[in-house]
Amino acid sequence: MAQSGVAPSAFPGHDLGTSANLDVGLEAAVDRNVAFFGVISIGQDLEGSDYEQRGLNLGMRVRW
Repeated sequence: MAQSGVAPSAFPGHDLGTSANLDVGLEAAVDRNVAFFGVISIGQDLEGSDYEQRGLNLGMRVRW
């Protein structure tokens, strides 16, 4: 088998390194069948690849 000269990577496109992620969520029930929720997600590289992630997820949950 021919060698490509490229070292295998666990995550293509990212150098191996250290990162930190923080996810915070909240859910508020309006009544027995309706609730609103929100989640904030933040990720940042500490060492290795240049990585930054921000996310916000909002929604309403209805049960019937």
